[in-house]
Amino acid sequence: MPTVIHQGGPRHGQVDEIDPAELRGALVYDGPRWLGVYRPADPPRTYPTDLGDAQVWVAVE
Repeated sequence: MPTVIHQGGPRHGQVDEIDPAELRGALVYDGPRWLGVYRPADPPRTYPTDLGDAQVWVAVE
């Protein structure tokens, strides 16, 4: 399962394993704890985490 690290927004720094089917375009979180929309960094990049290299996804402001 792909790993994503969130940059900016309410999930900044959070690392999650995401179902590959959800990685098409944007990740949308609608609560109840967090709200936010994230897209892959442009240009694409990875960041080392405890779960391995994670794709960097940035908050859409």
